[in-house]
Amino acid sequence: MLERFGKSQQELLKLMLKNKAGVSIDELAAEAGISRPAVRQHLMALEADGYVCKGEARKTAGRPGQTFVLTRRGTELFPKQ
Repeated sequence: MLERFGKSQQELLKLMLKNKAGVSIDELAAEAGISRPAVRQHLMALEADGYVCKGEARKTAGRPGQTFVLTRRGTELFPKQ
């Protein structure tokens, strides 16, 4: 089912599947090896299509960090094991 997505979006979806509690844009950028603006654009597209949503904000030294999680629709992209 992931074939409909580009390589970067597939990678982001897989990272969010591994981290069910939520992943920040910085974490996704570091893990996927792509820029923060690119991650943000991919997340906006995936959110608009209903595959990801905003999770809980994490406390940081500065502003709270927004996390993103897979929705039920996003989880259904992956085979059940």
